[in-house]
Amino acid sequence: MSETAWAILAHDTLVSKKNSSTTTTVEPLCDRRFRSMFGMTAKLCSWYWRQLVIKGLLPDAFKPERFLWTLHFLRVYNTEEVNCTMFGCSEKTFRKWIWEGIDAIGSLQLVSDMRTLFLLTYVFLTNISYKIKWEYRNHNRNQSICRVTIDGSDFRICEPAPFDRRWYSHKFHGPGLRYEIGVCIRTGWIVWICGPFAPGDWPDLNIARHRLAHKLDRGEKYLADGGYRNSDGNAETPTGHKNRDQRMKATARARHETINGLMKKIAALRDTYRHNLNHHGRIFKAVANIVQAKIRHERATFQVDYNDRPTRP
Repeated sequence: MSETAWAILAHDTLVSKKNSSTTTTVEPLCDRRFRSMFGMTAKLCSWYWRQLVIKGLLPDAFKPERFLWTLHFLRVYNTEEVNCTMFGCSEKTFRKWIWEGIDAIGSLQLVSDMRTLFLLTYVFLTNISYKIKWEYRNHNRNQSICRVTIDGSDFRICEPAPFDRRWYSHKFHGPGLRYEIGVCIRTGWIVWICGPFAPGDWPDLNIARHRLAHKLDRGEKYLADGGYRNSDGNAETPTGHKNRDQRMKATARARHETINGLMKKIAALRDTYRHNLNHHGRIFKAVANIVQAKIRHERATFQVDYNDRPTRP
């Protein structure tokens, strides 16, 4: 389907059902409204659907409008009652297809995954270490010591029962889940994701030591904020803007925060998560794929001129 066909389908799905008795022609949904409703442009939506079809990742009877249901669910995160009223379907039908769609979006191999089961208090969570082409941190590389920026990002959840402080996130003073995100400094692509973790039990530094530290090449370090100090020499944690080196590294970390912000523009991660905690990783994986596609195909972030190689005396 072309970009225009997706825009027309979106208009038909959202508008024409309500005005079917009076509407004679269907106009495409403008790009601004398409992006606000589905979290991506119609052009990127067309590319994503084509990739899913080519690679055979879509379940049987999964129609294009159900792909729009999924994107809208992630982007807006309405209740099922609101969504079913909007799209004219039953709650059971909507629930079935949006989770099928979430898994399809997450399985596009922009992300590959390794799964390990961790016991967090009374709830089992699937701890998923997603590697978004970890080797891509070497793309367009120079002789810099740091090839990636690393940061932990927390996402709100409903308070699990019984109460336990291990779910507490100091970043927003409430219950949440934590993921570690790595971004290639030279390209701005996401190259590493690890999680979820209970924030109270897993500080950012411990998460990095758990898996990321074992992925670094000899002599390689990662660039991070002050929460990663004392990381056994694996992290560069500069502060201030006193010289060119500090300003360069601050810019790289600021770009990382921009990418964190792109992920939290998707309401399923920005708002308080209200579904089964076991499914949070599925949503996070899908959103990570969407953001990665936006970075690589829509230039959704800025480039950083970075070179921290040591000077010879």
